[in-house]
Amino acid sequence: MGAKARSSNRQAFVDTPYKLYAGNLGWGLTSQGLRDAFSEQSGLSSAKVVYDRDSGKSRGFGFVSFSSAQDAQSALDAMDGVEVEGRPLRLSFAAQKNIVVAPKSQEMQSVEGDLQPNQV
Repeated sequence: MGAKARSSNRQAFVDTPYKLYAGNLGWGLTSQGLRDAFSEQSGLSSAKVVYDRDSGKSRGFGFVSFSSAQDAQSALDAMDGVEVEGRPLRLSFAAQKNIVVAPKSQEMQSVEGDLQPNQV
């Protein structure tokens, strides 16, 4: 699984498998501010704050991605609990999104008046 770039308003977010969830973010913290907070961490690829689609306000969390698992672990150890804009960061490894593919709708057949899925 390689890195994927996701575009945002200003900079593309580089989505890597080595991503930290950053919680307890200040409402005024921007993606660039989050990136700046982690700027001294080795292997920093990208950072983004998540915003509400309707209101445009920060949801109070974001993600920081790294080029390796070791860099992500090092950043977690160094930055968890560090105050950024007056609030302590709450860091953890981000859960990988599992893409669920819905099964094809099963054709139904009538068997003695009851509808049952075909046996595959």
